[in-house]
Amino acid sequence: MSGFKTEEELRSLLSSFKEGLEHWKLLFSDPEQTTQVKSSAVKEPIIELVKLNKLIHAHTTKLGIVFKPPIKEITAAYKTVKENSETFVLLISLLCQLNNEERKYSKIYLNEIISIVKQLLISEEELIIELESISSNLKGGKDYENEVDERLVSVGKIWERCDQLVKICELGKVNYLKLKIKDSISIISDALEEFDEWIENPNEFDGDDPFGLDDTNSDAEDNQEPPSSEENEVDKEHDEEYWKETLDFAKKYSQKIKMIKLLLSSFLKSIPAVINGLEVDLLNSKQQKFSELVDDLVCYMMVDNDVNQSEKLLNILKKECDAVIKLVIDLNKNDEKKEKWLLTWQNKFRE
Repeated sequence: MSGFKTEEELRSLLSSFKEGLEHWKLLFSDPEQTTQVKSSAVKEPIIELVKLNKLIHAHTTKLGIVFKPPIKEITAAYKTVKENSETFVLLISLLCQLNNEERKYSKIYLNEIISIVKQLLISEEELIIELESISSNLKGGKDYENEVDERLVSVGKIWERCDQLVKICELGKVNYLKLKIKDSISIISDALEEFDEWIENPNEFDGDDPFGLDDTNSDAEDNQEPPSSEENEVDKEHDEEYWKETLDFAKKYSQKIKMIKLLLSSFLKSIPAVINGLEVDLLNSKQQKFSELVDDLVCYMMVDNDVNQSEKLLNILKKECDAVIKLVIDLNKNDEKKEKWLLTWQNKFRE
């Protein structure tokens, strides 16, 4: 590129860049479509992604400056847009490479990166639309003094997306997996707290609505005939026996849930720093299954008081634990201390 650029050339470049952004947004809505784009072939695409992201951050800052209305330097504005659009082309090429190397980086990790990039593309398009508006009013006719500067708002959004992308890239797939495990631990902790409160005083919880979400039946219950004294005695004896058995099971389940939480916490230290993407995805699916099963078990006990169904879920949990323990032991080859701890936990959980 050489010589001065005209207003028309600037607007044409902005329009072309916007079309590219729209195309890329659609591209990553369907990962199979990424085969249409030539991927890069760099040795360390994550490192390169961080470098490109920092370039986009810098270009965006410059765009915010050179497009301050009214634009004074058309050629400088054109050059900055051109450099930024070329950086986005390289960014998309890198993402295609990463998508082709999913087995190395893991699906959950790449999905998070792609999700942030899609938000970055949306914010970039918003900025380009605003820059188009500014470039269409170079000769005046629009008062910018008393308006909210949408250009700077869009710049701020892009900075935020860039920071998020750098953070996830520097985190890496294993540490990202650990964040997902921490999320599951948090979910299980919340369920366990509610469950233990119910065990301590189940009478404070409505059997049909233990979480207090529905009050539609309150009027109907108020209009029911009270039971006779004989019926009360029979119901009381039955209830006492029933609740004793139910709460005994519930206390057992509570201890098992505490052990699940302990197992997940141990994974934060047991997962090796170097594992492949398939192993990351497998561990993630297993640990997510834990939180889902625990949540179901707690609901069956608190809502339905269904010991039989809860026992079935507990047996499924045992099988899931056996599978994930084997996986973690295999990943920590020759680490006798970790293997011993996991096997001890496994035997205790089976009791």
